[in-house]
Amino acid sequence: MIAVKHITVTLIVVALAACSKSHDTSPAFVPEQSYITGTIEGNVNDSAIYALVLQPNGMAKALSIEKSPDATYEYKNNHLKFMLAGSSEGFDFTISGNTITDAASLTHTMAAPNTSILQKVPASDAFSGKTFTGNLKLNGHNTPDFIFTFRFDGGKFAFSTDGQPPTLLDKDYALQNNAVATASAGNQKFLFVIVNGKLAVSFTSGVLQFNGELHPAA
Repeated sequence: MIAVKHITVTLIVVALAACSKSHDTSPAFVPEQSYITGTIEGNVNDSAIYALVLQPNGMAKALSIEKSPDATYEYKNNHLKFMLAGSSEGFDFTISGNTITDAASLTHTMAAPNTSILQKVPASDAFSGKTFTGNLKLNGHNTPDFIFTFRFDGGKFAFSTDGQPPTLLDKDYALQNNAVATASAGNQKFLFVIVNGKLAVSFTSGVLQFNGELHPAA
């Protein structure tokens, strides 16, 4: 009788484990269908954004408002190691359930980012046809300074400040993936990243730099 009970309990445990696995609906992490974004380490530019674009075959690009070096990556045992091309510098991201649970620098010469968020690449251009508005901070300031509105449509964008007419009208933006884009016009450079439906922005205008997150317009 004891042996029968033991077998029965064992079968129940195995069945429950199989049932648990069959109901695990968490999608597998696929690097080339994902990107990493957040804010960069630093005092003055601590709200400046970055984007790590993961491409097929272990290729990648590290995007910020200041530079956009090529990179490589490898994913193994829940660790994504992101390495800048021609350098020992990079990051080690621990990923669990499509969430970054830890981020560390691969060297002592470059700090890990302030924040790191894993996002899925949408199936189509996430900017097109949308308008975003909100406050951006001027670098070196602790509080938001200006209200900006950015409008995207058909591969072009325009933006305005504090309700004024658009400063730039119908300028091209370049998709790095369907949720990350860059642009430049004269002495102005832009990095746009979609983060949980909002628009994270870093852009420079001469020596000035603005950073922040804008909400979709109602």
